[in-house]
Amino acid sequence: MARERKNRLINDIIERELRVAAAIHARGRLIDIGCGEKPYREIFAPHVAEHVGVDHAETLHSMEAVDLVGTAYAIPVDDGTFDTGLCTAVLEHLEEPEAAIRECSRALGLPTWDKPAMACLASRIPHGIPVTIERLGQVEAAEAALRGLGFRQVRVRHHEAIARSEVPPEERTRLLDPALAAARPPDPLLSEPTGPLLATPPAASQTPRGRRRRFPRLRTARIPSPDTPGPPGSARCRPWGTGWCSPCRCAPAGAG
Repeated sequence: MARERKNRLINDIIERELRVAAAIHARGRLIDIGCGEKPYREIFAPHVAEHVGVDHAETLHSMEAVDLVGTAYAIPVDDGTFDTGLCTAVLEHLEEPEAAIRECSRALGLPTWDKPAMACLASRIPHGIPVTIERLGQVEAAEAALRGLGFRQVRVRHHEAIARSEVPPEERTRLLDPALAAARPPDPLLSEPTGPLLATPPAASQTPRGRRRRFPRLRTARIPSPDTPGPPGSARCRPWGTGWCSPCRCAPAGAG
């Protein structure tokens, strides 16, 4: 980041946080993605053995500090080459920052660099169908069954009596293989399976569309003190509207 006077406050905050992070996390070989002129070299020098800068060929900065020519989406190194990653004032300028984070994770050798994205399970239920614990459990169990069969990127869309399975195009042929249904172990959360991923929800979990499920109300009672009014006819009876909530307008049975 250029150190113009208008950016002085921002630069001071960034440098302060980087000094703290460097003392805790920096070690071994460091890769500086979008390094520019390596403005933070002095901060990391005491903590790392090597500071390697990566920048693209059309950078507005000088190329003197650039060690590798590449982009945040394609770093020309093998997996796990570096121990520490530095990427400042770069992600906010990218169209796909998630892809850049994955590429940096690959260079650092993190096992999650190619892990598929996991959206909320509620997104598998179409608009208009109530989201219930039973339906979410069926979606979770179906996706777990697919991942157990070797599918990495899966989505199971809940459509009441059936489910729609989504996998990458290169895996659709294997998903439609009739032998896949026999290979899938039975799952207690799926009832009456009609195919590799087709399941009928239990009847008890079905509710009319557009209506909310009713749950039993929780009833609470206060523990009265010795001078608290009690049931009708007793020495502790009090009129309606003074804090008690029961059909008799007094203390619940057994509370007095």
